[in-house]
Amino acid sequence: MIKKEEFETELFFKIKNKLIMKPCEIVEYHKFTEDLEKYPKNTYVGTYREIDWSVVRRHESYWCGYIHIKYDDEFEDFDVHRGITYRNDDKFGFDCAHWGDYRNGFLYHAGDVYKTRDWVITHIEQIIDQYLEWINNNSNKQMN
Repeated sequence: MIKKEEFETELFFKIKNKLIMKPCEIVEYHKFTEDLEKYPKNTYVGTYREIDWSVVRRHESYWCGYIHIKYDDEFEDFDVHRGITYRNDDKFGFDCAHWGDYRNGFLYHAGDVYKTRDWVITHIEQIIDQYLEWINNNSNKQMN
C-alpha cells in the first residue's frame, strides 16, 4: 500500500498545479498506486490450464494481457475486454487503455475504472476457458 505521505504529496502536487482530482478519480488513483506497490515489475508471466500467459504494464499506467497461443480469426467472437487489440503468430491479447479504463497520467473521465493486475489475470483465465471450450467444440483444430 502506498504510504499516506506519498499519496498526500502526489495529491498536493496535482492540486497545486491545478490538476484537481475528483473524489472518484482519487479512488481509482489509490487503486493504481496500491497495485503498483504490490506489483512493482512491469511484466509477469504464468500458466493456466497448461497455456502460457503474460501481463505487461504499459507507460507505468495500464495493463495489457496476452495469451500465448496461435491466433485464429474466430477468436474475435470471444468475450474479451474491449476486444482483441494485439495479435501475432504466437500470441494475442487486449489492453486496459480504453474509454472507461482509468490510466494514470492520462485524462480522467467520470466513471473510469482502474483494472488491476489481478483483474487482468482473471480475465486472461476466462479467455483461456473460452479457448478450451472452443477447442472442444472444434475438435479438428489443434492446440499450440
